Amino acid sequence: MASRCHVNMLIGEADYRNKGVTADVIVSGLDYVFETVGLARMTASTLARNQATTAYLLKAGWQLDRPAAQHVRSNSGGTSLDLCHLSLTRDAWRLWKTTVVVSQTEDTFKLGLNYHFIGP
Repeated sequence: MASRCHVNMLIGEADYRNKGVTADVIVSGLDYVFETVGLARMTASTLARNQATTAYLLKAGWQLDRPAAQHVRSNSGGTSLDLCHLSLTRDAWRLWKTTVVVSQTEDTFKLGLNYHFIGP
């Protein structure tokens, strides 16, 4: 059984960015990870320059664990990029769900969502 999970999200189609698609998909995904799989904590990382995604995650109950200066290299140009590392606990997720109403849409397939389960 996996003990940790790291999530990566990508909205590939520009027409669906900044329209709430992330919220529609991630709710069912996080419910599965926390309630069915039974994990107690998840992690994620964002590019520090992606303030919209970081702000969304913080609003959705995630906690900023630490920024990491020049943590990764850009695939285009090789410059060093800063990351933000975040985490979400099952208890924080459950609390967030009781305070926010999230709707599901038929457009959820537009978001690529990858969960990487990491064993003990």
